[in-house]
Amino acid sequence: MPVGSGRPPMRGQGRTITKAAKVPQLRGEEWTEAVRAWWRAVWTSPWSGLYTPQDEAGLRRLAVLMVKQAKVERGETVTKTKGEESWEEPLEFTAAELAAIAQLEDRYGLSPRARQVLGWDEWDEAPPAPPKGSTTPAAQPTDDVAAQRRKRLTGTG
Repeated sequence: MPVGSGRPPMRGQGRTITKAAKVPQLRGEEWTEAVRAWWRAVWTSPWSGLYTPQDEAGLRRLAVLMVKQAKVERGETVTKTKGEESWEEPLEFTAAELAAIAQLEDRYGLSPRARQVLGWDEWDEAPPAPPKGSTTPAAQPTDDVAAQRRKRLTGTG
């Protein structure tokens, strides 16, 4: 199956992941600069070529949740009303929103662990074959940052 088809490449099949052709525009929301920077980073990442046009909607949902997260962290409030009474309450995340963030991050490979689970390699080329009889890959990532992330995740660094 070709890269960009929405399915992750299989390990060891000699596939190279290419970046997305363009960064989709963020329009129609109060996007923070941090969210805009995150959006650019996602769409210029090495795995962005694996996203399909349909993935843009899910990534936008995550961006909306990130904007709300920034508002919660700033301590913004929301006005509540009942009849003629109104009052301010702190803006909060629901458990469902927190779960949605985690699910969307996992679905779109936005953490080293999620990319590992999805089988998205961070190599420019397919990793070398593991030694005969081994069940673990022998390849090392070419990106030092990726190696550092893996060490932090596994607790070995």
